[in-house]
Amino acid sequence: MCGYLLGELVSGLDQTVHDLHAWAEVYIPGGGWRGFDPTLGLAVADKHIVLAAAATPKRAAPVSGTLKFTGDASTQLETDIRIDLL
Repeated sequence: MCGYLLGELVSGLDQTVHDLHAWAEVYIPGGGWRGFDPTLGLAVADKHIVLAAAATPKRAAPVSGTLKFTGDASTQLETDIRIDLL
């Protein structure tokens, strides 16, 4: 899974910038699918916002592609993420 984490709402985190974040999900017999965030050592809860889910990380990538060029070339990707609680 990949998406965003509302960091400023998680105890101990003072995060005002939201970067894309990934976590894993496992199937527990009798418990169903459960998400675990190894980066923060948390169980996935309502503060995790899912954007993509796939069997492999490459398939959940928000940006992918190929660049073929000759000579000088450069690329730039800018994002601006705003999360508002409703």
